[in-house]
Amino acid sequence: MGTPRTAKLWIGLVLAIGLVAGAAGSAGASDFLVRDGNFEYPKLPAGGAGSFSKGDTFGAWSVTRGTAQLFTAVPGQAKPRQGAQFLALNGLPTGNGAKICQNLPGLIEGGDYTLSLAAASLNPISSSTDYSTFDVRINDIRIGFLDLNAALPAKWTHASFGFGANLPHEKLCIEGIGSSTFTFPLIDALSIKRVES
Repeated sequence: MGTPRTAKLWIGLVLAIGLVAGAAGSAGASDFLVRDGNFEYPKLPAGGAGSFSKGDTFGAWSVTRGTAQLFTAVPGQAKPRQGAQFLALNGLPTGNGAKICQNLPGLIEGGDYTLSLAAASLNPISSSTDYSTFDVRINDIRIGFLDLNAALPAKWTHASFGFGANLPHEKLCIEGIGSSTFTFPLIDALSIKRVES
């Protein structure tokens, strides 16, 4: 005796859901190791800005030094590289930069990964001689460094850095320092993907 039609339909539906869930799970594991890499949370109104100091959290990020500021766009000066918002690691009012961190769960121990980000340096007053530096670390080990001249408007630069995961949970920190009080290290479009062998 054959399998009833309703049972066949149910089995097919379960298999289809399982395939979709499996595909979504593998995509999520690869594409979303960094949470809020586009700095979209909290969502700001058009033309808005948000300021976060040491000890504050926003989205999946924690500020561990200085002051970080979220922006939607600053006409004539800077706009997001991806999405609707970007982050300035400017450290105002002291001008000594800022550092943000988040924990990365779901890494495969011994796996190889690539971290990609967009970075820029903005100084709306004197862009000819100023610059910003960016330090990228996993568990306090430097995996990347950038030194970018300031520009007006800001010019995004894409950079990628490789690292190996020693543990299933690692800590990612990014520090930006401007050469003067009004030099803004900007970051956006940050992602981590596993390098498939």
